[in-house]
Amino acid sequence: MKTPLVDIEKLRKQLPFQKLRQQAGKKIQIDWQAEWERFDAKKLFSFALESIPQDKLTAMRTRREVILDGNQAALSIFTRLVDGLCGYPITPSTPLAESFARAASAGQKNLFGNDIMYLQPNDELSAIVAVEAMASQGGRYVDNTSSQGLTLKTKNLFSVAGKRLPVIMTVMAREVNKGSLSIHCGHTDFYGVRNTGWTQLVSGNNQELHELLAIAFKVAELRQVMLPCMVIADGFIKSHALENIRELPDDFLTYFVGKPNRLFQGDFDNNPALTGTFTDSDLTMEGQIGQDFAYRFYRKALIAAMNMMNQILGTNLKVVENYRTEDADMVIVILGSAAGVVKDMIDYYRTAKGIKVGLVRPVLFTPPCYDELAYGLRTAKVVTVLERSAIAHNQQLMKDVREALQVSFNAGREGAVYGRSEMPEVLHGVYGLGSKDFNKYDVAAVIENMRACLHKDRRTVLRDYYVGVEGPYSLKPVQLPDYRDREIAMTFIGVGAEGVKTSLETSALIYAEDGGAGHKYVQSGARYGAARKGAAVFMNLRISGDVIQNSSQTTENDVVAFFNETFLSGQILQEYVGGLKEHGLLVVNTPRSAAELIASLPPEMKSIIEKRRIKVLTLNATQAAVKHLKKNLPGAAILGLINKELGILPAEEFEKRFMKILEKKIGTKKGQEAIASNIALLRDGIGSAAAHAALATGLSQIAAQEHAERRKYDAENFGQNFNAAGLPVVFEDQDELGAIKPIHIFDNYKEHFYQEMVKPITEGKR
Repeated sequence: MKTPLVDIEKLRKQLPFQKLRQQAGKKIQIDWQAEWERFDAKKLFSFALESIPQDKLTAMRTRREVILDGNQAALSIFTRLVDGLCGYPITPSTPLAESFARAASAGQKNLFGNDIMYLQPNDELSAIVAVEAMASQGGRYVDNTSSQGLTLKTKNLFSVAGKRLPVIMTVMAREVNKGSLSIHCGHTDFYGVRNTGWTQLVSGNNQELHELLAIAFKVAELRQVMLPCMVIADGFIKSHALENIRELPDDFLTYFVGKPNRLFQGDFDNNPALTGTFTDSDLTMEGQIGQDFAYRFYRKALIAAMNMMNQILGTNLKVVENYRTEDADMVIVILGSAAGVVKDMIDYYRTAKGIKVGLVRPVLFTPPCYDELAYGLRTAKVVTVLERSAIAHNQQLMKDVREALQVSFNAGREGAVYGRSEMPEVLHGVYGLGSKDFNKYDVAAVIENMRACLHKDRRTVLRDYYVGVEGPYSLKPVQLPDYRDREIAMTFIGVGAEGVKTSLETSALIYAEDGGAGHKYVQSGARYGAARKGAAVFMNLRISGDVIQNSSQTTENDVVAFFNETFLSGQILQEYVGGLKEHGLLVVNTPRSAAELIASLPPEMKSIIEKRRIKVLTLNATQAAVKHLKKNLPGAAILGLINKELGILPAEEFEKRFMKILEKKIGTKKGQEAIASNIALLRDGIGSAAAHAALATGLSQIAAQEHAERRKYDAENFGQNFNAAGLPVVFEDQDELGAIKPIHIFDNYKEHFYQEMVKPITEGKR
């Protein structure tokens, strides 16, 4: 007796999602021809600002000032633009996924009225597989990852790109586990997947990360592109650092990015499709060539999109940032956040020493921008390439620079503006592995090494070296006795459970609000690792009246505060108290008096305190915290004391802003009693400062001191009279070759497919 055939259609209708679809009873109505035109890249190349009505332009330019870390800067874009995020938690990307999941569970909708969804499968490979599946059925889906999580995805990174799915993935760059496990910053992870067909954008700060994500969505979904993109930031150094962000408005995102590209979603009811199928010799290469055309066009499309955003918002996005390279004899090439301290030192060397040095920072890392790199290197006699990746793991940036120099050499024969007739000396350095600090003294060593090369002093030149470590092939830091920092720098030291991180970040939020007495810009940072309970946490804060570029650790501080006096000894004492500036402030949470504390210090520390006229203040903040909060969270008292001493804000204004933060954080959860207790603790700290007024050493004037004057220099505009993102680009007929025409705008698609593809194969003609 024959077994009855299974009625697949009947079973399918019993599936839960099919019932939900029937109950919902709605289907998105799409004008496919209009969508085909909406995602045409040619519109970017012909954009005119005058096409936007003035009232609409004003709304798009109204940007909210916020303080966000890197993960939050990405979250701000994701929750407004995407349909869903599929990810698996991995440090330091985890907070982005956690916050997105929280938003999804709260029922948040994106700008287009759709619920956002979050899916966490059982590992990183499953996450990219889920994103691939979702993107294949239409919509805008994203992933986020770091380190081993990224390398685990490698297999499916190729297929996402090969299927031409415009998936966006944030990467908080982190060392890959090699001989040991490091959770800190390194570029080996995204270097390792550079050949998978994805494009890669590397941000220098959180503002740029925020803006690059909007650009990435815009370009990835163009019909001539349809390629996935990684938007990369330095792990911990930026992912966890609070910075000032001018948030992109909803009006701008709706206009510039718009609803997702659904041109290639399957018609699962009427024309179900299968993707990723077997291809024989007749079709494999043809499909790859189409992807290659799109890959080659990406740089031009990105420049056009950046030019459009620059015109609308007044931004200055670049595919390659060329900083003060117009006459540079020496040029440093570097990726990511480390470019900030390099720019500070370039300004110093040019102003104080008259030395012509510049910086080239690729933003579009993959595919490489050889022409824009060549433009930045056009006058250089010595070039140093610095990479946050070990020699054992390929020097991708070095290869790009050598190729760009060859392009420049060839262009010299044709009279191009970036042409050259002689090759420069090229040096190479490795820095910052595992977030090893890369500071101004290291940059000075790099520049001095280049100067020796420029002057042919071959005895002292290292051509392939390390910075930030000791050894025969390492550059020794160069001291800068006449260098003046542009920011007020603080370091808080203590146990994590004592609220060190929360206190410092609260301080950042207070000083950033409304420009606080001119100190509008802030930047937080941390120095901590896998150590947990009982280990020291070091939190850094910079405050300035100008944009803060430097992302290195604070090597010298105006203020050092010990939340726990246990750490006031040994290397920590020597490094941090020994690193206080003249008229610096040392605050220690202890029941001892300042005189008793100083008497207990080693002779060399006493000498430093006396010579630099460092002011030492003590307060029993733990006792006050237990009194008011019933727990050891001494931060509010310490913040009150420091602000009173520095005089950055009037005590009343500081308290007002502190209360506003408390109301936002705990007001609705724990009520006014908790707020009142924290305010009482803050006032105890302020009162403690007043009690020490007789010991003043002049530090209260620090907020009013004039820091080194800074003339602002913008990145070069590639010889154009506006904020150009790259060299001039035009849309050409060949740029259409990467486009895939969707089945929705074909008449009689099945018949067409049979005649053009199936029949020739069956007849042996293909």
